[in-house]
Amino acid sequence: MRRSVCVAALAGTLLATAQTPASALPACVQRLAQPARELGSGTLRWFGLSVYDAELWSGPSGLDAAALGSQALALRLRYQRSIGGAELADASARLMRGQASPELLQRWRQRMRALFPDVRPGDTLCGVYLPHSASGPTTQFLAAGKLLGSIDGEDFARAFFGIWLGPHATHSQLRRELLAGAGP
Repeated sequence: MRRSVCVAALAGTLLATAQTPASALPACVQRLAQPARELGSGTLRWFGLSVYDAELWSGPSGLDAAALGSQALALRLRYQRSIGGAELADASARLMRGQASPELLQRWRQRMRALFPDVRPGDTLCGVYLPHSASGPTTQFLAAGKLLGSIDGEDFARAFFGIWLGPHATHSQLRRELLAGAGP
């Protein structure tokens, strides 16, 4: 009996870390152009209220959070609250402070303000980082699977995704949940 429970637990673990078939992937994750798997998920809560549910996806070898900007990834957020696009961009820029010069941070903020739509409960936004795209490292933003635009550069990707995945992530519990399956 004990052995069958261990075997079932091991099989469940192997299934959970297996690659997801392309047809079952969210549209934004399909942009990774490689076999992908969900590394982890969690919910951002603010004073007990759910703000969004988050999912982190990457390639079959996982993700090294210490090397953000070197590996493809997709971060998908499904919102539980209405938030203005300008508010999302401004909050992102605030959380990215110290990662770039004030001038560059201001350019990023303006670009995010141009890209980020207002969201309502149930809306999905996704950031997809492609370090080896034809035009160089780029972060694409999608809403409901449709491309909104992109911001180029490894520095932007490190700063932006560092909000959730970096060593000084704003919400350490969400970071742990997202990176739960990050190893190979």
